[in-house]
Amino acid sequence: MHANGVGPNHTFARPGNFHHFRGGTIVDSSKRYVLVVDDNKMISMILDESLKQMGLVAIVAENGRIAVEKFTEFMHKG
Repeated sequence: MHANGVGPNHTFARPGNFHHFRGGTIVDSSKRYVLVVDDNKMISMILDESLKQMGLVAIVAENGRIAVEKFTEFMHKG
């Protein structure tokens, strides 16, 4: 993971599609996002990798409270 929160395999379609969140998270409006909520880190990692292979971006949350926070932040800033 790079300092800006984007992994080395993450590419963006067009420079005008970026939205920055608090904490350095970058959202590309040309991508499709999936909210993954699971307290089992292994399952979250497997889902994250599977979604990447399908061209989707996972937003991972460890529990329902964090999921609501991430969803709310995404909807306000994305």
